[in-house]
Parts: sequence; C-alpha cells; structure tokens
Amino acid sequence: MLNAMLWAARTGAPWRDLPEYYGSWFKAYSRFRRWQKSGVWDKILEHVSIEPDFELVLIDTTIVRVHQHGSGVKGGSIPKPWIDPRWIKHQNPCRCRRTWESASILADRAYDINRILDLLHHQKATPIIPSKKNRRKPRQGAY
Repeated sequence: MLNAMLWAARTGAPWRDLPEYYGSWFKAYSRFRRWQKSGVWDKILEHVSIEPDFELVLIDTTIVRVHQHGSGVKGGSIPKPWIDPRWIKHQNPCRCRRTWESASILADRAYDINRILDLLHHQKATPIIPSKKNRRKPRQGAY
C-alpha cells in the first residue's frame, strides 16, 4: 500500500491510473485519505524530511516546448528553471521544504549565464554547467 501511495504522489497521476500490481486503487486511496486525516502522513514526512539530502539538484530544459513561431529566434530572455507540476500544493501530500542549498547544481548549456552563475555562487552552490560555445571568455572549471 505504501508503494502505491508513493507512486501516486511521485507521478501526480489520478488514483484510477494506479498500476494493477499495486492492488486496488480504491483501497490505496482510502488508506491514504485515512492516514492524511489522522495525521499519520505528517508524522512520517516530518520524520523522513528532518535532514533532506540535496547534494545534487538537476535543472533540465530539454522538456520545455517552444512555440511553433519561436524556434530559431534570437532573444535576450534568461531561461527559468522548470517547475515540476507534481509539486503543486494540492497534489503534494509532502510538506517537506524544497531548498536550493545544494552542494552542486547540474544544468545544461542554456544556464551558462553570468547572472545565474553569480546567483549560484552567492548561494554557495557549485555549478556543473557546460560552457556555451559562443562565450567570449571561456569559464574556468566548465567542462
């Protein structure tokens, strides 16, 4: 049952889409609601998230779709981190705190921008970001 609940929380999928090998979706949902109402989830997640491990945070822009008229256009905008829709408050049974206090940030070339790199250094995070090919001054330590 616990794996079924974690699957639903991780994927954000409707309960009725629960794979059959987890058992009845209704039983999993009923137990989840009971635990949620009685505070069991809060106690479990409080205990588990006492010291979260944020050694590596991955920022990926490969899944962000471009508008049909936006491909190939040069622009001055700065890429923004993609927010996982599974972390929308009403779908998230977790009350754990998300933070950027990580040891390393892994991102693609689109994030090789001085403002972003300065922000990461200010937050004491190590950027693991490949250098853009058209960068005037290659960065030290970029792979």
